[in-house]
Amino acid sequence: MKTNILCIFAFLLFMYGCTSKQRKEAVINSKNDTTQIDVITNYELEDCNLLYTEALPSNYQGTEISMNTEYKSYPSDIRYLSIYVYNPTNTVLDFGRDWIIEIWDGNKWESPKMKKDLIWFSDGFSIPKTHIVYCFRYPIAEYYILSKGKYRIIKTFHQDMKEVQLKAEFKIE
Repeated sequence: MKTNILCIFAFLLFMYGCTSKQRKEAVINSKNDTTQIDVITNYELEDCNLLYTEALPSNYQGTEISMNTEYKSYPSDIRYLSIYVYNPTNTVLDFGRDWIIEIWDGNKWESPKMKKDLIWFSDGFSIPKTHIVYCFRYPIAEYYILSKGKYRIIKTFHQDMKEVQLKAEFKIE
């Protein structure tokens, strides 16, 4: 009987470990800058870099769809950029794989140099929930040569056949 209980307990512990999400953790380095540690083990929709969704905090109710980066400033060795998209509406957002990074050259926004030539063909994804926060996590260092400067990320969504283009600025120092 004890063996059966121990086996059931071990199985439940194993199942919990397989299904629980780990999220990125932030630490403070010697320069007192916030740095990302890569501890992500799974995505809600890996094909489009959607890390997770969660209920919208009440202070966003009654606002417009918006987006921001996790931090306003990142160290020069940034590997991943997480963005949060807030949908306070009663309408689902559709989205694809595409995202764009731009750097400010002092006069206009330009695309930073890419490490490899790529073209994204976007397809549509949808999570049938409203009043949620989407967290996307992009491997920006894998595709772009990043230097110090002012950047922005652009992500396009569709809501009831209407295009919604969101932008969020950040710095690499």
